[in-house]
Amino acid sequence: MTASLKKRIFVTGGSGLLGWTLTRYLPHSESLFQCRHHPLPPDFPVVRLDLRDRASLAGTLNQFRPNVIINTAALPDPEKCERTPQETHLVNAEMPGWLAGWADANHARLIHISTDLVFDGQQGNYRETDPPNPISVYGETKWAGECAVKSRCRNHVILRLPIMGGTSFTGLRSLNETIPLALQKQGSVNLFTDEFRSPIWADNVAEVILELMSNDFTGLLHLPGGKDYSRYEIGRLVFDHFHLPPDRLIPGKIADFTGAPPRCPDVTLSSELSRQILSTPLNDFADGFRQYLSLPKS
Repeated sequence: MTASLKKRIFVTGGSGLLGWTLTRYLPHSESLFQCRHHPLPPDFPVVRLDLRDRASLAGTLNQFRPNVIINTAALPDPEKCERTPQETHLVNAEMPGWLAGWADANHARLIHISTDLVFDGQQGNYRETDPPNPISVYGETKWAGECAVKSRCRNHVILRLPIMGGTSFTGLRSLNETIPLALQKQGSVNLFTDEFRSPIWADNVAEVILELMSNDFTGLLHLPGGKDYSRYEIGRLVFDHFHLPPDRLIPGKIADFTGAPPRCPDVTLSSELSRQILSTPLNDFADGFRQYLSLPKS
């Protein structure tokens, strides 16, 4: 499935999990993919751009003149974000505001990617109307980025996403990639039975983005997968799919965690609004192994 819309599309974070997935769904002749750390294949329309440089970003936008901007770029590692709060704020909070300001001034539609970690996890089944309460630098800066987009661009969609499966450019980003890698490196994988998420596949998100590119919805939308799982249950799905030794998956509890930032027990997301707005189905993570991992890789 690819987009047939005649739009100029600018995608930030082209070598990240979602950005890379979008390269399979968007028309290359009409799309420009930004990347910095990992160059995409030479046949892709790519610009090597440091998004921390506001002037360079504006120059690229002025040259390409997109009418759709899809901002998938972020500093996503919560542990690293705790160590680099200033850089994290620049990329996750300030840069989305720059995109939003340009989009509004140039009549472009902005689709901005946020996270379920804007919540503290004390409630679960969060709706779009529930107030955020982030407990990490990552969550705080993503919430600030949402606020910047909302205040500076009228034609915007903010998508709050959970953790994702998929096929990344580096092979190091998705749930189905990181769990087997952790097993290979550590000999076992310890996952919490009391931490709950609403995992979705990056391909499913890409399908939703195609729909949102051309409809008239604006505002905030939660995008959970079709079913909630504990971290341990997600691990079981991955282990079963790849026929990994089940005794190497160790159940744990959040109380055992001593690192930073704190864990969020339940940041599951409500799909009530998204199911009203979207015609694209939100699929059960368990079904995605067959549905999406069988897709040809670009």
